[in-house]
Amino acid sequence: MNSRWFETFKGTPEQKESLRQSIQNSSYILNILTEIIEKEIQRLELNKFEDYSNANWALATADKNGQLRAYKTLLQLTKKDNT
Repeated sequence: MNSRWFETFKGTPEQKESLRQSIQNSSYILNILTEIIEKEIQRLELNKFEDYSNANWALATADKNGQLRAYKTLLQLTKKDNT
């Protein structure tokens, strides 16, 4: 489980353990969310923006890269084997 789940956690050790168990018990939903995120990453990676005649090509590329970075961060949170 990714330790980022607990970075901002402010509670008792018992509440922390309860949160950990809740996350582990949500594996079915987390697996579905993982699949959704992976499909979005694939969609963005396959959709290459190569219209350099468009004056906004740099902004479009930066936007896509920002989306990819955000999806990959979320993907790390949904994977069980991350620390």
